[in-house]
Amino acid sequence: ITFIAFFGLVFFCLYEMRVNKNKKVLDFLLGLIAIGVSGLWSVYNFYARVNADNTSGFRFGILLYMSILCVNGIWQSLKTIASGHLLQELSQSVPAGICRFVPDNNITITYANGFFYDMFGYEESSAKEIGFTNQRFCMISDEFAVYKKKIDENIANGIKQYELEARYVTAKRQVLWVMEKHSYNEETNEITAFVYDITSRKI
Repeated sequence: ITFIAFFGLVFFCLYEMRVNKNKKVLDFLLGLIAIGVSGLWSVYNFYARVNADNTSGFRFGILLYMSILCVNGIWQSLKTIASGHLLQELSQSVPAGICRFVPDNNITITYANGFFYDMFGYEESSAKEIGFTNQRFCMISDEFAVYKKKIDENIANGIKQYELEARYVTAKRQVLWVMEKHSYNEETNEITAFVYDITSRKI
């Protein structure tokens, strides 16, 4: 049963990569194969130990197995950290508002670039101090419930890329129309949004 499950996972990964063009499973597949090989080595040496009372191969297999698990975990962590730093570096040079937020009750902002805060008339350095830590802070109150509902519906329906329009109030108490292009990351439960000022189109 174990072997069937193992090869079933390998087949699924290959299918996702070839048919659905899902390259995200590559790292998982490589880790799975490495763990499978080291696991087979451990099992083989376990039976050899039973028959020959030699534990060196068994200990080596277990050590290899645990090492691969640790290396794979560290690799995934480094990739996550690197992707976050890359977004922040690139977003500072893009002439558009970029933010990342969690789809909770207040739409809590976890990152935003300088252009995003400038769009609303705030300084990036002082925005958090005055409470600009979520989308509810400057969105017109009547629209926030509708905005949040649309986000929740898209997540529930498996829609990860979509566009929304919303009205906000700037620091000078002026109405700001924006178009937001959202991309939902299911693994981190975060949404990355590109925010554009479209007020001139609405006047």
